[in-house]
Amino acid sequence: MTFPCPSGAGPHPAGHGPSLAVALVRAREAACLTQDELAVRSGLSVRAIRNLETGHTARPRRQSLVLLSEALGLAPAEARRLLRLPGGGDGPAGAGAPPGTAVPAELPPAPRHRLAGREALADALAARLPGRDGPAVVVGPPGSGKTALVLRTAHAARERFPDGQVYVDLHPTSCIPFTSDQLVHRVLRSLGRGAGVRGPEEARARLRDALSRRRVLVVLDNVVTEAQVRPLLVDGGRSAVLVAARRELPALPGRSGHRIGTLRGPEACRVLEDLAGAARIRADRPAALDVVRHCGGCRSPCTWPGCGSRPAPAAGARAGRPAGGRAEPAGHAVRR
Repeated sequence: MTFPCPSGAGPHPAGHGPSLAVALVRAREAACLTQDELAVRSGLSVRAIRNLETGHTARPRRQSLVLLSEALGLAPAEARRLLRLPGGGDGPAGAGAPPGTAVPAELPPAPRHRLAGREALADALAARLPGRDGPAVVVGPPGSGKTALVLRTAHAARERFPDGQVYVDLHPTSCIPFTSDQLVHRVLRSLGRGAGVRGPEEARARLRDALSRRRVLVVLDNVVTEAQVRPLLVDGGRSAVLVAARRELPALPGRSGHRIGTLRGPEACRVLEDLAGAARIRADRPAALDVVRHCGGCRSPCTWPGCGSRPAPAAGARAGRPAGGRAEPAGHAVRR
């Protein structure tokens, strides 16, 4: 059987021949999935899947293809054949890095749930990386979904950074924030350049050299001040910095800022459907709206305590509404 080439591609898609692109389209169509549905299942962005299917991703990451194989339900033998195809991710990683250089892959898993109301923003952020002018900054209150947004963006763009992806949480719970010098040494160690550094000035110079020569994506979560980020900014470099912060960082040069806030009712309910089950939410939408309202209206449902950690109660349970009709606090509603 002859399969058509992916939409927008000629008989030989750019980058790595037709085999991988056509095989991915064939497998997705056999699974009766759209690109959007495959994105939800795999945790990759629609843009990343589209680029793979049209051959526009020059060096696909092996992990991306593994995630797609799992989402498509391929048998182990079929998944191995996919990885062995031309451009299938089994080539050497870090082609832009000097021989023997560390190629970190530190990104936490991409969020599996939908980014309700923020899919377009995630695609726009990924499209501008690497930004030549400055870092991309996502700002929002605690629990608004900043980390989920930057991780989805980072996974969508990581194919463009074959020399590594570094992830640092600058203010972990119950710990004091990283200083700028601590962050510089942390990133240098990830890039395999931390040995023998003498003093902060040399460390910063060595980091600038590494980021200017290589294509590295650095994701900084819970940034507190501009001073933490500045040592990672390199003019004209091929690397990129993606930031999540609770407040605006106006003193960062050339930043591209994006503020996110509370999810509105319909958007919050869409995420709640992913967590509790669409059938249950549709069966008792008033109760679902109660859950959203009683969670304060200031947090993404994916950060609510207990969400998704236990099986949802039966639809008739009214999502935590006792016999008297008064809705319980959201934490009780979800944990039953």
